[in-house]
This record gives sequence, structure tokens and C-alpha cells, in this order.
Amino acid sequence: MGGPYHHDRCPCIHKGKGMTTIAITGIRSHVAHALLPRLMSDPKITRIIGIGPHKPDDLPASKVEFREIDIRDKLKLDEAFAGVDIVMHYAFVVDPKGFPEKEVLDTCIKGSMNVFEAAASQGVKKIIYTSSIAAYGSPPAKPGVQMDETCELRGKTTSWFYSRAKAAVEEFLHGFIVAHPGIITTVIRPSFICGCKDFYYVVKAFVDPVLQKKPFLFVKPVSYPQAMMQLTHEDDLITFILKAMNEDLPGPFNIASDVINLENFLAERGVSIRYIPWGLITLVLAIGGLFSQGMRYQHQYYTLFRNPPSMNCEKIKATGFTFKYPSTRDILAEAIELKTREKGI
Repeated sequence: MGGPYHHDRCPCIHKGKGMTTIAITGIRSHVAHALLPRLMSDPKITRIIGIGPHKPDDLPASKVEFREIDIRDKLKLDEAFAGVDIVMHYAFVVDPKGFPEKEVLDTCIKGSMNVFEAAASQGVKKIIYTSSIAAYGSPPAKPGVQMDETCELRGKTTSWFYSRAKAAVEEFLHGFIVAHPGIITTVIRPSFICGCKDFYYVVKAFVDPVLQKKPFLFVKPVSYPQAMMQLTHEDDLITFILKAMNEDLPGPFNIASDVINLENFLAERGVSIRYIPWGLITLVLAIGGLFSQGMRYQHQYYTLFRNPPSMNCEKIKATGFTFKYPSTRDILAEAIELKTREKGI
């Protein structure tokens, strides 16, 4: 494959070398939390450097060395990455929680640039970065058209800070990869991540109406006649991260289960969707946004659901990767079953 993600030589990390040191930014993130047990059990990995502004209470004592670092501090990143083979970058603001937007974007964008540049300056051989479907932004209203890895990242033009930041970081990476062809750089673009553990909160809004048999309130999409949904299960994401760690997979990769008709899925379970007019959502959130930063961010978030992107995942399948959860239906059904057992319904 050509383009900035192409590498003429891809020296696999474990070829000719028995042990590996990994640095993980965002060690308190949900991705890192789900990934750590798998890394801890890998005998090839002897050292894990966990980076974050605060130390997690449940960080394993063996193998993991915690470094208290704000990723906007490149000098400290340089020190932390000395002797590291692989950098996995997960430090990113998802919920602003009252922080000024400028500070949030500076952490996400400039902080990510610092991570990649520090990795290059310290001779890191491989970078695995988890981006997002949000980098695509809201595509033109063409029902049935799925985004593949060659599509434009229109997130940089959206109002949602997370989408803008993810697109901006990937834009930076294009130049970085050209400048550092010896570093194997894997960029993973999941959809909304969920699963039975850390990521359950993502699907809570879709599961609770089923359990409570209440109507599901949703924004009316403009690119589809009915609400569509595409999710990524945490197990599939973690499995592909490990595959990228052990193989040389330069380039961007979409990773998501098949799209389903959410309205039909809920109807099969006795739940109806009530679509809220976009004008009403805009009015309510605009008024709320005068008093709450959280309401302003909700408005940005809803714009993505109004015209949601969906991803083509043929490229990742061509690597030999097999989805454990091939359909979003499987993910939602599992979440409903788990929550039903938990509540004793």
C-alpha cells in the first residue's frame, strides 16, 4: 500500500529480540485498563512504563513502572521513552469535565504531538495509536456509503472538540510518518467502544430502555431514514492492538462490527424510538449551554448522531483479523443479557 503509511522495511519487534519494553500513555484510560492484563501475562514483555497525571489505585506492582507526566511536557516524555520499544498512545480527553476547551485541545493535540516526537527522538521502533471514527466527522448525507481508510477526515471541520482533535492528530501523523519511515506506526479507528467491563457505560443509554420497556429518545438522522448503530467491542479492539504489537501493520485501520438498524433491534425487544426534532434539541441545549459547559458539549456530540459515519472494515479483515463480535447486534445483545443478570430480572 502506498501513501504516508507505507514502509519499505518493517522490522517486526519480536524478530531477533526476546524481550520488549512498552510505554503506555493514558495508563488510567479504559483502553489501558482492558489491555494491561493481557500485557502482564505476555512473557515477552518485561517492562511496562505507565504514564499519566495520576497513578491508578489498582496498577499492578510487577512489570509496571508509573511515571507522573502531563503529556504536554515533552522533556519528561523523552526521559520516560528512553529504552522503550513500543509506545501505545491512549492519553486523550473524552469528557472535558469543566476544563476550558483551549486547554482540552492543547492536551489532546499538542500532547499527542509531543508523544510521537519524543518516541522518534528516543529511537522507539513502533507506535500504536488509537484514534476514532470521530476523525471522519459527519460525512455527506449518502445513505449506505461506508467510510474506508482512504476517506477524508472531515472531523477537523466539525464543532465537536473530540472529532476535531482526533482529525488534527491524524493530520499531524501524516507528516510525521513521512519524516520517520523507520517507525512502524499503526493507527486504529474504532467506533464507539463498549463491552462487558469498562466500556459498558457507552451502551447504557441503549440498554436501559430495553430493561425498563420505555421509549428510546434519539435524534432524527439525516443520512438514514432510521437510526443506525455501529459499535466496536473492547475484546476486538484489544485483540487487534496485541496483533499490531506482534506484527508489522503500518497504516490506519477501521475496526467496528457491522452496522445494524437500531430501530428494528429495539422493536424486536418491545421498545420504540421517539425521534426528537433537531431544532428542539438545539434550542434546549443552547439554553442549557448558557449555564453549563456539559450541555454545550452534548450539542456537539449530538451532531455526530444526526449524521453518523459508518465504517468499512475490509482492510483489517485482510490482515487475517477475525472479529469475535462481527455485528453490533451481538454487542448490544450481550450488554442486555449481562445487565439483565446483574439486575436479576
